[in-house]
Amino acid sequence: MKTLLTVAVAMLILTGPAAGDPIPGQADDFQDGTTQNWTTGFSNPTPPVNVADGGPQGAGDAFLRVVSSGIGSSGSRPVIFNFTQWTGDYLTAGVDEIRMDLNNSGPNPLVLRLLLDGAGGQFHTDGVALAVASGWQSATFSVAPGSLISDGGVDSSATMAGVTQLWIYHDPTAGLFPGPKIAAEYGVDNITAFPEPITQGDTNGDHIVNDSDLGNLIAQFGGSPGVQSADFNNSGRVDLEDFVTMRGNFGFGAAPPPPDAIEAIATPEPTTMALLSIGGLFAVFHRKRRLREF
Repeated sequence: MKTLLTVAVAMLILTGPAAGDPIPGQADDFQDGTTQNWTTGFSNPTPPVNVADGGPQGAGDAFLRVVSSGIGSSGSRPVIFNFTQWTGDYLTAGVDEIRMDLNNSGPNPLVLRLLLDGAGGQFHTDGVALAVASGWQSATFSVAPGSLISDGGVDSSATMAGVTQLWIYHDPTAGLFPGPKIAAEYGVDNITAFPEPITQGDTNGDHIVNDSDLGNLIAQFGGSPGVQSADFNNSGRVDLEDFVTMRGNFGFGAAPPPPDAIEAIATPEPTTMALLSIGGLFAVFHRKRRLREF
């Protein structure tokens, strides 16, 4: 699997944007035995290390281990950064998501975010929560300008057109970087740059528009998009236009779904069919609103 990914990334590099810019499909899988330019600085007593086994694919799957003490100054926060292959013009490259596999193996729950710095200042993403002993989980961070949260920055588009720094850090409150001190240990693997989903309506990046995506849209409807954004027109709000987009693409995707998903698409559940009518959707939201009133 990783061999195929490496070949695909190499082909994308040959045909991609100028050197120094992120490339859709670019991935840090740590199979070369290094930290692939992810670091915490020279004074950290527990810098990130490459672990040869135990990644999402098990034996022989390398990953990066990040450790923090929660005390003192250097090494007290689970922060890593990359000033090399993750810099450049994300907008021209078409990169608006960064996905990775994460595993919280430490003593405390974590909420990990990305921080991006550039000409427009610092911005961070929504957080991804990891419970203690989470096991390996896939996480998606939207880095589209409209989804970013200011961390003192003034122009998210300018930052994404010229990213100079990419950080991964813990902060449960969406306060200012670099977040609180905490004793932590987590693994990270397969840090990958993705373009906008090929099929609009796909919120979770599995390349098929299905019940999971509908659930995300329902949870976000009438408000701001979440981590797995249902704001397909980048208006900053999930509304009827986004629902119509999903309804038009429901059951389709850029990659063939697994057999069980094909069967589910061929014979949708009655509840799915109801929700895929405008009247059905409004009935759901009306019911949710009435429940909140009591």
